[in-house]
Amino acid sequence: NFIEAISRGVLRIRGTVATGQSTGIVLIGTVNFMRIGNPGTSTTTSMFLGPITGAPATGPYNYKPRIRIEEAAYTIPAAGPAPTTVSGTVSSPQLGGLGGVTVTLGSGLTGTTGGNGAYTIANVPAGNYSATVSGLPAGCTAPAALPVVVAAAPVTGANFAVTCPAPTGVTVSGTVTSPQQGPLSGVLVSLGAGLSSTTGANGSFSIVNVAAGSYSATLSGLPAGCTPPAAVPVTVAASPVTGVSFSIACPAAPTTGTLNGSFTFTAGSPTPSLAAVTVTITPQGGSALTTNPSTSGAWTRTGVPAGAGTVTISNLPAGCTAAVSSANYTGLTGGGSVIVPPFSVTCPVAPANQYPLTVTWSAVTGGQATMTVKIDMGAFNDPANNGANPDRIAGFQATYKFPTSRLSGAVCAAQSGFTGTINTVTSGEVTPVLTNLNGVAGLFILHTCTFTVAGTGPTTLGVTGLFAFDEGGNQFETKINVIVSPLP
Repeated sequence: NFIEAISRGVLRIRGTVATGQSTGIVLIGTVNFMRIGNPGTSTTTSMFLGPITGAPATGPYNYKPRIRIEEAAYTIPAAGPAPTTVSGTVSSPQLGGLGGVTVTLGSGLTGTTGGNGAYTIANVPAGNYSATVSGLPAGCTAPAALPVVVAAAPVTGANFAVTCPAPTGVTVSGTVTSPQQGPLSGVLVSLGAGLSSTTGANGSFSIVNVAAGSYSATLSGLPAGCTPPAAVPVTVAASPVTGVSFSIACPAAPTTGTLNGSFTFTAGSPTPSLAAVTVTITPQGGSALTTNPSTSGAWTRTGVPAGAGTVTISNLPAGCTAAVSSANYTGLTGGGSVIVPPFSVTCPVAPANQYPLTVTWSAVTGGQATMTVKIDMGAFNDPANNGANPDRIAGFQATYKFPTSRLSGAVCAAQSGFTGTINTVTSGEVTPVLTNLNGVAGLFILHTCTFTVAGTGPTTLGVTGLFAFDEGGNQFETKINVIVSPLP
């Protein structure tokens, strides 16, 4: 069996019922959905059952197909608690805190202990885990797995006690830091002969059981772009060695990250283009940044200062409203990204027995923006327009009025086979007079105009002098519903 998405909100099921599974209730398949809307209940009522095809049978037969499609309401589950942290220590009564040990919760969730044996695992979703340790010093016995239950609050005290042989040498400890990036974690410090440790979150390391002698400390696993330093000589006698420190030249750590977001439409809402919507990001203590989404509502903004802030939306299509117009974000790190919860939008349904005429704008790019005028002649069927056949438009005229302080230099073009003139001479006005004597049905573009844009802020055009007729000469401008989206 095959289940495939053939268009937005539509799944197609194809396949064959195997012999021996042709009676009773047969499982055809399962579909997993990703939640993009707000928690709540949504019900769909549109169903379609296509033809049933197969090889013809021979001889007499009694074919009684019985296929039932059941459709029920589904509930989008509420989001669980935000990921949190799990922290603790790995230590030994014989050796103290064990550095360079890896603590694993599973599914890529790991942390490495610093020189004092402390570790922290970030971004842990709620759930039940089994924590294990690896990379213990030679001769140490791995302890039993530790059950960890994660809910909403950070988990602390997930500690391991490890039995190790009595030390036969001393401890060598120090730090690995960078003037540009601060403490460097995850760096392997090696003395040779199997003596090594990995730096923790604070850049510290601790190598245990080091016998007396002369060593050369080296580093590996530095962050990309960092310059490996020269080896550091280390002399071990009877006392622990401290202060073996490395200062590493690295590129400056990134100070900005990326925000990603989207828009969703409520059930039953029309889905106009959202390309002219303005998304404004205001970082805490920083200046506002803006971007525009794609026509479907997906948006991305790079160069956002690390930290927290607020995202607000404005300039929605005419008549559309959002459940909330702002959302907060937190936890944006330099070089990282954060997904902002989607904004849910509801747009008005066109009045019955009217043809929607929409005026929409592209995003302002390079000081220019394009106005697109569309009409949907398939919105309803008027017997006075082409009888029972699809309704058509053969002639169109209107005047768009706009402030010259914001818009100028209009360059317009007729579309969809229409010809005529588009007057741009009169200051602050554009007047198309267009005909297509064959008539055009369905949803299509009447014309476009590209303007030079100055300034900022939503600007709405006025539409007057509307005139329309079909190929029979019947006027129907009173049956046109004009929807004008503002220029961002």
